[in-house]
Amino acid sequence: MGECLKLSQEELSQDIRLLLVDGTQFRGADVYREVMRHIWWAYPLFVLACVPGLCHLFDFAYRTFAKNRFRFSSACGLRNQP
Repeated sequence: MGECLKLSQEELSQDIRLLLVDGTQFRGADVYREVMRHIWWAYPLFVLACVPGLCHLFDFAYRTFAKNRFRFSSACGLRNQP
């Protein structure tokens, strides 16, 4: 996927990314918003994640989790792979 996006392995490992067939790219919290937008039962969460104020809270929560993802995997007994 790095070749398609013209990104290094380092850049790819920093954030979750979504590449659509039409070439549209999403990264970070926007990936989750895009996925929730297409799942009927998650759509209400998508709406909340787009409300001003809550949008910033959603982004902050995603960024905090992403920065500490290896701590979560260690706590769950999973092998860390940076």
